[in-house]
Amino acid sequence: MNTLDSMKRKIVTVEDPAEYRLKDITQIQVNPQAGVTFATGLRSILHLDPDYIFIGEIRDGETAVIAVQAAQTGHTVLSSIHASDTTGVLSRLSDLKIEPFMIASSVVGIVSQRLVRRICPHCQHNLEAPLPEQIAYEEETGEKRTKFLYCIGCKKCSYTGYLGGIGIYEVLMMSNTLKMMVHHQATSDEMRHQALKEGMVTMLNDGMQKVQLGITTPTEVIRAAYTSSLEK
Repeated sequence: MNTLDSMKRKIVTVEDPAEYRLKDITQIQVNPQAGVTFATGLRSILHLDPDYIFIGEIRDGETAVIAVQAAQTGHTVLSSIHASDTTGVLSRLSDLKIEPFMIASSVVGIVSQRLVRRICPHCQHNLEAPLPEQIAYEEETGEKRTKFLYCIGCKKCSYTGYLGGIGIYEVLMMSNTLKMMVHHQATSDEMRHQALKEGMVTMLNDGMQKVQLGITTPTEVIRAAYTSSLEK
């Protein structure tokens, strides 16, 4: 939100809770006891005709319907929704009773993310990796390696071997082919296969690229991206 020009654009959010107060942005806090839910807050926001609408989370069908309608009437809508991966979001919207043609016409892109821990720079060493981790790394990067940076633990990382975190991401841009697949109610696996054909980088692949740069370990990437790697 801070990267957008809030002086030239009207930005309104509905959050639960509003953890950060941002200058020149109208933020609405969800309060069910006062009758302010994501759905009612979003409905009120539309009367303000904002340029950007941020929804903390789409949890129910009513919120999903209003969000899609807002996207179709010229508003840029950004929100979070629980799903296992990017194509799973499309299936989730369908589960919330959004018509396929509305999903196809309103969704522009989806980012799936998970958090992995960073290697502690104070106790890292090149060590032999277990064979499954070597295979997983080679499959994603095309590079054969047997040794990777691992940590043995020290005082600075409280003997965990890790210090801080970083995201691994999967970004799906809705092509015309994918929109047609949504319209014809293709399965999540079929859409994922098409997205990969179009060059989508999976979370597992993005994670292994961070392993290649010495940022995290194969163990962390496999742990975080395990569901997506199985679905691939």
